[in-house]
Amino acid sequence: MLDDTLTRPVVEAALEKLGQSPHDRESETYLKYIRPCEYEALIAAANENVECGTSAIVTAPFIREVNDPAWAKGTQAYFTSL
Repeated sequence: MLDDTLTRPVVEAALEKLGQSPHDRESETYLKYIRPCEYEALIAAANENVECGTSAIVTAPFIREVNDPAWAKGTQAYFTSL
């Protein structure tokens, strides 16, 4: 399993607090409440790095996002504008 350096400790603690397995990434609880915040944090970290002139590689299954043309277009426009 790859280590989610930025989000794993918080995600696992939140899942446990909500009565879920800390390794759950499929339940409605994770998908509805935790995943949006986790991905927001990943994107914010990438944005901050790029704004500082540092390259950033963010790995996550951005399946929902990539399938949203507005998200893909907005993300591309944002990073192109820097």
